[in-house]
Amino acid sequence: MEQFKKIKLTQISTCQVVKVTKRITNGKSNYELIERVKLVFYNSKNSEEEQFELYNDEDNSQLDGEIALAHSWKQKLDEILHTSDTRPTTMTTLESNNIFV
Repeated sequence: MEQFKKIKLTQISTCQVVKVTKRITNGKSNYELIERVKLVFYNSKNSEEEQFELYNDEDNSQLDGEIALAHSWKQKLDEILHTSDTRPTTMTTLESNNIFV
């Protein structure tokens, strides 16, 4: 299912990659299971945040590059958000695993 979400970057101060995990204990072994990977956008004018989920273990049985994709987009968005010459004046559209600036 394709999902669309628009984020108005002019109101965003920062973007973070968030991994939601749970710890699994199997006998003597412990490991973390990644349940979700998302980009979280924090609003610069109030405490609201926007989230864009890239991976959810209920929808997909295993990760397929979503962590690397999230970090790549965070880096690109940080460059846009923190460079005054390229400070966005338009919206960014996020669609599944694509972000359109």
